[in-house]
Amino acid sequence: MLRYARYKRRFWGVYEDDTLLCVTVYLKGALCVIERITGVRPDPPVRKKRAPLPPIYRPEPSQQPVWIVHDRELFDELELGKE
Repeated sequence: MLRYARYKRRFWGVYEDDTLLCVTVYLKGALCVIERITGVRPDPPVRKKRAPLPPIYRPEPSQQPVWIVHDRELFDELELGKE
């Protein structure tokens, strides 16, 4: 019985029982090899659903950091007062 499985994380291998027949770069290539030998196209693998991403934390505008510059020269260098 022919089967396909990942081969070294990046490639796809076609196996007959425990014997490696060939290695392909793409899954489509492994499926085509099995189809060519058996005449029947195997079902593609079912993809796993990813977990939803957590919500992004955005602080309220009142919680935003406020720049307080006590040195007038530094204030002029940063040009915070000029808009």
